[in-house]
Amino acid sequence: MNAALQLEEFFLTRLDVTCEPPSEEKQETGGQTSIGFDYDVANHIDEPLRRRMDFRFKLQEQTADQKPLGFRLTVEIVGFFTIGDQIPPEKVELQTRVNGVSVLYGILRGLVANVTGSFPVGKLVLPTVMPQDIVNDVERRKAEERNKEAAKLPHESIKSSEGI
Repeated sequence: MNAALQLEEFFLTRLDVTCEPPSEEKQETGGQTSIGFDYDVANHIDEPLRRRMDFRFKLQEQTADQKPLGFRLTVEIVGFFTIGDQIPPEKVELQTRVNGVSVLYGILRGLVANVTGSFPVGKLVLPTVMPQDIVNDVERRKAEERNKEAAKLPHESIKSSEGI
């Protein structure tokens, strides 16, 4: 059985990991973790069933009063995919995004756990996520950004030739 999306190759383009070990003062104040996702997808010029996904992930651990605590990550990974021909054409873009996020985030989870295992506070295991939720959030945000940009463009008056 062919995979809906086959990973052909991937590359890290950025891996920034910073760790602020907690002091006793910071440990007592509690903390929070914020994570963010983003991506861009590009189609191959000559091969309609090939895609490139640039996937970006950020994580920031901090105290309740917004001071750095624990890990800060900025990771970017590029994946090159081939789309299985069994995917209906109307679902190709959604499946590319959902499966691409799933594959690349899975790779990142292993890399981050491996790299952070050498830090004094111990290994960071990234949380399990729902790729569909990430895709929905990223696509909603991108649509809002496009709408804001479109609203900034000057609107020209349209003259109708009817009734003249």
